[in-house]
Amino acid sequence: MACSRTGDSFRFKAVGFYRLIDDYISLGEVYRPETGNDHTAFVNVDGQTQMKGIEIEASYDARLWYAGLSYTHLNTDFGDSYTYSGTSYDVEPSVIFVPPTDKFTLDAGMRLFDEKLTLGGKMSHVGGTSPNIGLLVANYETEDYTLYDLYGSYKFTENVTLRAAVNNVTDVAYVPALGASSYPGPGRTATVSLNFSF
Repeated sequence: MACSRTGDSFRFKAVGFYRLIDDYISLGEVYRPETGNDHTAFVNVDGQTQMKGIEIEASYDARLWYAGLSYTHLNTDFGDSYTYSGTSYDVEPSVIFVPPTDKFTLDAGMRLFDEKLTLGGKMSHVGGTSPNIGLLVANYETEDYTLYDLYGSYKFTENVTLRAAVNNVTDVAYVPALGASSYPGPGRTATVSLNFSF
């Protein structure tokens, strides 16, 4: 849904979904007769994986200022086994990357000097995940985290724009959802760019 009034604009979208996924891809241990050992391989989870949830987005743009938010809630029910070369295995030793149950984002800012200067900030909150795995569970569990970003731009001409941003302003130590503890997210990061178009 979208509407406007005296130059302002408002958008809203809400989606509910229910998905049934056959042969959901995971990582699992399988026995290979040519080596006589177990190996990690991509496998397909037996049965149907169910995913259901909602997605909500809303934004308002008054030209001098703007704000938008989005929210996602997801519940997932995985199968408990997988089959490889005719042998059934428990899904427990496999690595299933579980999407976070909740994600929330808020973005807002203002435009000054005839909309040449834009200043804004964004807050992102991601819920923790607890993958359905066995021995390596500690490596793939992720905790809730909240990130704050600041950004700005100045449009000198139609063809020249200066941009700057500081991401993860509070320097939060976190592991991105669907990631592993050995690959943490970046700390406070600042970038500046000057863009030309021809």
